[in-house]
Amino acid sequence: MRQILIAVAIALAVSILLTPALIRLFTKQGFGHHTRDDGPPSHHSKRGTPSMGGVAILAGIWAGYFGTHLAGLAFDGEGISASGLLVLGLATALGGVGFLDDMIKIRRSRNLG
Repeated sequence: MRQILIAVAIALAVSILLTPALIRLFTKQGFGHHTRDDGPPSHHSKRGTPSMGGVAILAGIWAGYFGTHLAGLAFDGEGISASGLLVLGLATALGGVGFLDDMIKIRRSRNLG
């Protein structure tokens, strides 16, 4: 139980610390949302909002998993498991789909939904 709480704390800290830096980077690079012209007028204020925030979440997940498991290997002999890597890989694959979706929206300058 303690290892899970430590992993969550590491993941949360990395995500919180990385998010502002990624917002600045993505804003500077122009990686922001494009709103549809036929959408509600209230959505036009979202134009230019940086997307791809899942990158910070995935970095936190990776740091939390490997931080606690590598420390666990050093202290109690419990290291990285195949099932843990499977879950980590699936989360990364789903994050990759979100990343590609955001990149397609940004590159084509249109948002279809």
